Amino acid sequence: MNHLPYCSSVCCPASLKHSEYIHSLYPQAQVTIFYIDVRTAGLLEEFRTKTCANSHLKMVNGKVGKIEEDLATHDLLVTVEDALSGRKSTQRFDLVVLATGMVPRSEGLPAQFARDEFGFITNGTPGIYAAGCAKRPEEVSATVRDATGVALKAFQCAVRSSHHG
Repeated sequence: MNHLPYCSSVCCPASLKHSEYIHSLYPQAQVTIFYIDVRTAGLLEEFRTKTCANSHLKMVNGKVGKIEEDLATHDLLVTVEDALSGRKSTQRFDLVVLATGMVPRSEGLPAQFARDEFGFITNGTPGIYAAGCAKRPEEVSATVRDATGVALKAFQCAVRSSHHG
C-alpha cells in the first residue's frame, strides 16, 4: 500500500518539529521535507506557517521513490518525483529521516475487543476503554488528554460497580 486510507495526524507536525530541533542546534542546516500532503489541523496550522517561513527549510511536494548510498562518499541519494512538475530528480543528503504513518498494533489482543475498519481499538466493548494510539493515531498531548478521560470513565465504572455490588 502506498498510502494509508486515514491520516495519522502525527507525521506532519512531527516532521516540522524535527526540522525546528535541527535548526535550533544547527541554524544554517539545510532541511528538505518531501511530502505527499501536509496536514496540520487546528492550532498546528500556525506552527506550520512559522516553521515553513525558515529559509533553511525546503518543502517539496513529491514522492520519494528510492534511497541509495553513494558508496564512495557515503552520501544518501534520494530519488523523488516532484508532484507539481512530474519530473524525477536525485538529490544528495547527509541524513534521511523517514516519517511513516501510524498503524494499529492490536494483534494478540483478545478477539472480542471491538475494532474499527482499520484495526484500532474502539470503545464498543463493555469495560474496555481504549485511549491514545490504541484508539487512533495521535500526538502526545492529545493522548494524555484522551487517557485522562478514559481513566475517569474507568473510575466512574468502578465506583458504580462498588455501589451496586
